[in-house]
Amino acid sequence: MQLSSSSGQVSKAREALSVTIFAVALLCFWSMMINVVNPSSDSAGFIGLLMARSLIGLLGWSAWVVPLELIYVGIRFLRGNRPSFEISYFVSFISFVLIIAALLHLAFSSAEQNGVAGGVVGELAGELLKS
Repeated sequence: MQLSSSSGQVSKAREALSVTIFAVALLCFWSMMINVVNPSSDSAGFIGLLMARSLIGLLGWSAWVVPLELIYVGIRFLRGNRPSFEISYFVSFISFVLIIAALLHLAFSSAEQNGVAGGVVGELAGELLKS
């Protein structure tokens, strides 16, 4: 499967991949919005509800970075730029989200909130930083 043509135009496979990435980002964003406004609603469907609860449970408020990153990758695919899917790219993104989750947990979580600000990942990383 060729992702770019020799004339510099975006191939159909690359377009399809970028549209799929945009759809996943939109579903991720929409399901998190629905989960914040009305947690008992399943307007985003089973997959959207599962995605939202998993992301927000794991990452807390820093889960909002995930749809933005997906949109960024989709734009790079659509422009024809080959995204650098090197290990350093993923490690830096995961480190960024981990640090944001830890800082959110340290700054905004209290005993009553039960680690909502940073999620489970932020709570673990934040408690490690605190000790």
